[in-house]
Amino acid sequence: MFSRHINREEKPSQIPTEILNFIDKLIDETFKESFSKKNLKLSVFGELYENEIVLIFSLVNSTDSSLNTISLFISDDISPTTKLEKTVDSLINSSSEFFETVTSSTKDEIDSLYSPRWQQAESPTESFYYKVSRENIALTIEANKLLEQ
Repeated sequence: MFSRHINREEKPSQIPTEILNFIDKLIDETFKESFSKKNLKLSVFGELYENEIVLIFSLVNSTDSSLNTISLFISDDISPTTKLEKTVDSLINSSSEFFETVTSSTKDEIDSLYSPRWQQAESPTESFYYKVSRENIALTIEANKLLEQ
């Protein structure tokens, strides 16, 4: 569970694969050349809760996934009346600065991005939460599956 709500007992549902594939394709096409130059591969993950959506963008070294992973977690509050597509669009737009920074920065500048605690970002038109970690999300998911068995 990747929720920003620490004491959450509710199990998440996964964001539909077609939405995650669309997000992955959109970002990958937008930053394809930049990712290639930095030897990065994008993976997109997501979870839905009754009152929260979490998207995770994980950039891993394309030749060795154990090197230099950087993952952006981005979360927003939702309700039963929330239009999920609009919220996803907003989160994608909010994440674009992260990708621009990662693909145009030095290693030291990228290291300064890490922020393992949830923070709130606000602008006049939107508000969301984010954190940046070194966590390889695919490995975390696999480890969680093993622990559940």
